[in-house]
Amino acid sequence: MRRTSRLAGLTASALLGTTLAACGQGDSPSRPSSATTTSSSTSTSSSTTSASSSTTSTSNSGASGAAAAAVTNFWAKLDALASNPTEPLSDLASVARDQALTQWQRNLTEMRGSEIRQVGSAIVGQPAVTPSELKDAFNVKACVDVSKVNVVDKDGKSVVSPNRLPKAAYTYRVELGNDGHFYVATDTMQAEPC
Repeated sequence: MRRTSRLAGLTASALLGTTLAACGQGDSPSRPSSATTTSSSTSTSSSTTSASSSTTSTSNSGASGAAAAAVTNFWAKLDALASNPTEPLSDLASVARDQALTQWQRNLTEMRGSEIRQVGSAIVGQPAVTPSELKDAFNVKACVDVSKVNVVDKDGKSVVSPNRLPKAAYTYRVELGNDGHFYVATDTMQAEPC
């Protein structure tokens, strides 16, 4: 399968009930488009669920916290866009750039074209943040609980695969924008159980 089809298929696995192999381990967990956070961290930037991008701090721990918050904000925006097909997909640019922006605009366009939408919210666990090899960038890995997320067709019938894992970890590259905010730039779309 082409990369675009495979990546979009991760979303479609929840939406259309198909299954794809992920990391060589059985069926792929679906990629719902939603977010809340369960973090009880003392850092306010890592526990936010705002759909806006995260502003950096001058300290490295502040920047890593803002990078973690960017992933939570990314999922919150995906949640809003997957749940409400009338919201403009251009809103995704407030939390994503580059590959992540392009790929998720495609995925959400496919959802909308198939007349399917999300119901419920995923829970983004406390992300693990490590410095990237790129300047002003971090690698962020987050465990996402999708057990409370359903994806339904226009008649309200669930199209979620019965083989979907309830939790999956995803890795992102988060980069500092020229405006001082962090954005998800790369979504590897590779899932592993967590």
